[in-house]
Amino acid sequence: LKLDKQKTDMLVLSRRNIELDRETRTCNEHIAEARELLEQCSQSQGALDFEIAERLAGCDRLREAAGVQRDRLAGDLRRFAAMKARLLELVDSSAGASQGTSEALELIAEADAMSEKTRTAIEACDKAVAMIDPCPEPLALAAEADTEEPLAVAADAGTEDAAAEAVAAAAAAAAAITTTAAAAAVAEAVAAAAAAEAVAAEAEAVAAEAEAVAAEVVEPAPVLAGPGRLSVTPPLESVSQFISASTAGADGEQIW
Repeated sequence: LKLDKQKTDMLVLSRRNIELDRETRTCNEHIAEARELLEQCSQSQGALDFEIAERLAGCDRLREAAGVQRDRLAGDLRRFAAMKARLLELVDSSAGASQGTSEALELIAEADAMSEKTRTAIEACDKAVAMIDPCPEPLALAAEADTEEPLAVAADAGTEDAAAEAVAAAAAAAAAITTTAAAAAVAEAVAAAAAAEAVAAEAEAVAAEAEAVAAEVVEPAPVLAGPGRLSVTPPLESVSQFISASTAGADGEQIW
């Protein structure tokens, strides 16, 4: 019985030690955050202004990068739509070729998947721009609202300069959070674009395989050449030439 009681007491003490260790880690994290904020507040006003200017410049660069990436993705989305339309025409023209039709349908499904990924990347770019858009004035107002009580205490103590530095530090912290989140969103958009390009490369390989199949099964189709007369439409030289001509942009750039 004595051993059982000691065992029970030891279990209780062990649980308590684990709880105390967890509380100690939390307190140490709070202390580290407080020290970091104290270092920011102890900086001169000029250093804080310089840091805020750097953060805002970084936001401008990220906004520009997100806009460029969005425009590129929008162009890719239009090209995917044109490619899908031409593939549908290819399916209609080779209705008798079951194998070639199945290959084209697979390409259409991949085009839909690529378009969906591109839309997701565009949304990520829009999200990044939305995170960066707020101008410095709302950030400063929010920082003043968050530090209203400390400002009052500082004013009563005659430390208005320290309070102003605290407001500037809070604004710098807010700008840092905005910049980090926007950078993550832009990185996500770039990753999605890279994934779409990889899928496009894979689709190109499938198209090359479909070319060989369709070239064997496409038959000349009789069409009306004039009143009461029939002529034979010459067969396609190759599916790749058809797709290349169909998916070329206005400046001759290939969609694939």
